[in-house]
Parts: sequence; C-alpha cells; structure tokens
Amino acid sequence: MDTPELVTFTLGPQLFGIPVLQVRDVLPLQKIAVIPCAPAGVCGAVNLRGRIATAISLRHKFGLISSEDGQGMFIVVEHKGELYSLMVDSVGDVMHLSVEDFEPTPVNLDPLWQGTACGLFRLEGRLLVVLDVPRLLDLVHTSSPLPSTSAKATADAFSAATRRNLGEAGSGGAGGGHHQA
Repeated sequence: MDTPELVTFTLGPQLFGIPVLQVRDVLPLQKIAVIPCAPAGVCGAVNLRGRIATAISLRHKFGLISSEDGQGMFIVVEHKGELYSLMVDSVGDVMHLSVEDFEPTPVNLDPLWQGTACGLFRLEGRLLVVLDVPRLLDLVHTSSPLPSTSAKATADAFSAATRRNLGEAGSGGAGGGHHQA
C-alpha cells in the first residue's frame, strides 16, 4: 500500500482515520431503535436501506463524555458479515497519506487507545490515529467501555500523549507527503 487513503472523523478534538476500503457509507444520524440488554456502547439498531446495522457510540466505547447536541454522523462498516454504524462527532475529508509517514502505535499511548489503534500519522499540529476496525468491532461485545479510569482521565491522558508525541516531532512540524483530497 503506497498511499493509504483514510476517511477522517473526529471524536471531540481528536482526529481519527479508517481505511477508505473498510467504509461502506457515511450518513447523517438516523433514528435508532433501542436494543434491550445490549452491551455497553451499543446504542441500538438502525435500518439502512432494508439492512439492520448495529449502532455503536464510539464516544462511549472510548470512555468519553456523551455529546448531548444531537449532532453527529454514522460511518457504516461491515465486519464478519454484519453492518455496524459507528457514531462519530463529524466526518472530514478522505486523506491520501504517504506510507513513510505512518508510525506504529506509541507505547506511551493510553491503553484505551492502544487496543484499537494500528498506528498514527503526525500531521501539522495534530495526530491522526488510525483505527483497527476489526479489533474495535471485536470489542463491541464486551460489556463496558474500553479499559480506562474515567472519561476525564481518558481525555487528559490522550491529550498528554498527543502533546508528548507532537513534541517528539520537533518544531518543524510533520505531515510532508500528505495532502487532502
């Protein structure tokens, strides 16, 4: 893979990416039918053109405080023959990045993020965390958010790790070799 293409999205201030070939669709939030006794983070089910998809709150799975503004988007992915609608705050551009700029997940990244990230890209002024969608969806059936102490601790730890990682990049910034489509 010479030029990874990632669909970008945000959860709070953090930028994430999912390989474009894993994304089936991007949709505005839709009516969610609640599923009784569903695992934590599973909000319910949505009807996508006649197919039922499991709606998953990534904010909840990552231990972040829920957004009460009713805004957001679904990123639809398929895993093991099932559709999943990942609820995110916003969806950005498809980014074409140089494989030379890809870095493995840092060991100092909070375990919450390490378990679902396959690496990252340093962009100008921020990190783009690349999600490992199959690993994330395998964790959907766990009954709690990914391991963390609290939503605030999670946000603080990720911000601190981001600052450390960006600080290691030097003052010249990074991101050479990427452009947005």
